Amino acid sequence: MRLTSLDVFRGITIAGMILVNIAGVADKVYPFLEHADWNGCTLADLVFPFFLFIVGVAMSFSLSKYTKANRPTITHLNRIQGRAGCPSHKRASEKLTVKLDA
Repeated sequence: MRLTSLDVFRGITIAGMILVNIAGVADKVYPFLEHADWNGCTLADLVFPFFLFIVGVAMSFSLSKYTKANRPTITHLNRIQGRAGCPSHKRASEKLTVKLDA
């Protein structure tokens, strides 16, 4: 299931990331593209929270297929950890398996 509004918001956020990063290498920068010193909020300060919001909403849609009767298995947990960038030597199935010497 795709949520069109989430995809649009994701695209706007990615465009904001690119805009803020490009402004960092320019000589003259618009004030709303710079981070606020301490008190205040600019576009650059909002990009990362927007991205975290998008990730949270997308995870709720992704994990909604698992119910109490349909719990995720070790294979599902490994897939989730792999997508999260967890190194393969730290995945759940390897932590849960016990190697016996023959």
